[in-house]
Order: sequence, then C-alpha cells, then structure tokens
Amino acid sequence: MSKLKIETGSSPARGRFSITVTEEGPYLVYGRPPLAEQFIMPNESNESWYFQQGRLFSTEAEPTAICRCGASHRKPYCDGSHEKADWGSPPHGTSGRPCSTMPR
Repeated sequence: MSKLKIETGSSPARGRFSITVTEEGPYLVYGRPPLAEQFIMPNESNESWYFQQGRLFSTEAEPTAICRCGASHRKPYCDGSHEKADWGSPPHGTSGRPCSTMPR
C-alpha cells in the first residue's frame, strides 16, 4: 500500500473521521471532526500566504450533513434544498464515472 501524501503544513485526519458523498444530496460527515471556516489571506504581494480561521461549526449531529448543492439556507449544513435545486449531476471521480458511496 502506498503512503498517503499529506500537504506540507497539514496533518492526516484521524481514522475515526469519514465523509460519505451521497449521490444526490449532502456530504455525510462522521466522527465529529472539528469544522471551521478558513480564509486564505494574501501577503503584501497579494499572493496566498496563510490561512485565517473564521467561524467554528458544530458537528455534534451524527452524521453531520454538509451542503454541497449551494442552495441551503443553513450553510454549511444541508437543509434539504438540493431536492428542489437544479444543481448538476451526481459526484464523479477522476475517472469520469460516478463515485460509489462507501458503507459506514
């Protein structure tokens, strides 16, 4: 098995955290990971330089449903708006085929 590639300055998520991408709905987040808004702040040359943390969001619900259609009125949480929104096709992997969801 190949070693995971982790971005410099980042650390791998704990094994107890997982995300399921539902075919026509939200991301389902398991394990109650920390969830925070992040802003990429530019340096004086207006280039990416560092992340600044914004608001913190609760992940106490198990699973926590996170909006991926963009239509939710409760962002970052899903409020079911995807059922009426025209927001595109199901998720696809790099192969171009639809992603399968992993059983929990």
